[in-house]
Amino acid sequence: MIKLENMSYQYEDKIVLDNISFDIQKGEKIVLLGNNGSGKSTLLRILSALYFGEGHYYYKNNLVTQKSVTKSFRKEEGILFQNPDTMIFNPTVFDEIAFGLREFDISDINDRVKQIAEKFFLTKYLEDSPLKLSGGEKQKVMLCAILALEPEFLLLDEPTANMDPKTTGWFVDLIHEMQITTLISTHNISIAYEMGDKALVLNDKHQIIFDGEIEKLMSDRQTLIEGNLLHIHQHQHKDFNHSHYHMHNF
Repeated sequence: MIKLENMSYQYEDKIVLDNISFDIQKGEKIVLLGNNGSGKSTLLRILSALYFGEGHYYYKNNLVTQKSVTKSFRKEEGILFQNPDTMIFNPTVFDEIAFGLREFDISDINDRVKQIAEKFFLTKYLEDSPLKLSGGEKQKVMLCAILALEPEFLLLDEPTANMDPKTTGWFVDLIHEMQITTLISTHNISIAYEMGDKALVLNDKHQIIFDGEIEKLMSDRQTLIEGNLLHIHQHQHKDFNHSHYHMHNF
């Protein structure tokens, strides 16, 4: 479904992605791991055709270019940014969820909005301003707006960053339930293990250093260290110090 070949991207003279290649099959749930600044957000924006780098990107065997992106492509691919405030611009939660449905001339807008708002426990907020909601609730609203369009490929950039533990648990269950090809970026490896079966890992040189099963990644200490997913720390235990590696929930 998705194929990236030798994709590179840079801002002026700063390399952000360096010769990235991988495939994503229909129905897969992939977790994109890497330290902050490794290029995860840029990669998601390339896959959603917001940025265009040097290399080749194929969606359903079709080369994606600035000229080839259609309205259908925009409907089939949905991206959720890490900061929901950058996506919110409608006066009410109802209007925010309905916006895309109106853009694509969907007929049963009211029913779709009410149905998905109920699923996301947002019904009581439908007439409220989304800007007054908590960070986690804003993420829910924007995810509703995307899922209401029934996308085929979902891109999520650090989706749990603004969620409390209870909402994070609800979100993990939602990911398991959805039958959508999904790529989720995070630097939180403890939750990554629960959100996908496969992983891609970016290092600080903006290169893919792992592409495979998460189970295999968890036992690959060298890759975890190179991807800044495993860290060594000093610890004080009463009258002695020692250091060892930790896998952290940031």
